[in-house]
Amino acid sequence: MKEKHFTNRTLYQRFEGGAVYTAEEKGAFLVVIDESAIADILPLEEVEGLELIKIIKFETEPDRTNYLSRRFG
Repeated sequence: MKEKHFTNRTLYQRFEGGAVYTAEEKGAFLVVIDESAIADILPLEEVEGLELIKIIKFETEPDRTNYLSRRFG
């Protein structure tokens, strides 16, 4: 994730190989799942084609909070 993107992001949780952030952009409530740290331990051929940063948009903050609670506890 480039630093200039999601400058208002907040760390929600770290996990082996990455982290989960929350952010807001243009009225959307975002969850950013960054698994790019795993790329450091995998061979290059295994990393190619992987989606290492996922952005999930929610219309409301409670929807995002419910998702985070269900998925990450």
